[in-house]
Amino acid sequence: MRVRATLTGVETSTPVISTLTKIVPIGLVVNSVQSVRDKQAAFTGSVSYAVEVYDSTSGKLLRAYVAKQYPFAENVSASFGTLDASRSGIRSGADELVVQLQ
Repeated sequence: MRVRATLTGVETSTPVISTLTKIVPIGLVVNSVQSVRDKQAAFTGSVSYAVEVYDSTSGKLLRAYVAKQYPFAENVSASFGTLDASRSGIRSGADELVVQLQ
């Protein structure tokens, strides 16, 4: 099996504001609604990528998909740095890929 992952985009978080929206009551409500809707939190970054899985002997494409990952809206620790949300998204995407390959 050969796996090719291509980073297609990175959105950075807005420092301070992204953290405040997870702590201040009105921001917490807005981000909780976003979480229920399975949407990205306000002012929080994300990562987009494409994955291709090939049979290593024949070179046949077995699976391909494009995804956008971002941390849960209530994840305060992923809102401190400009790229913390993107890093969290990469970790989530890698975990999902492992599950899909099993």
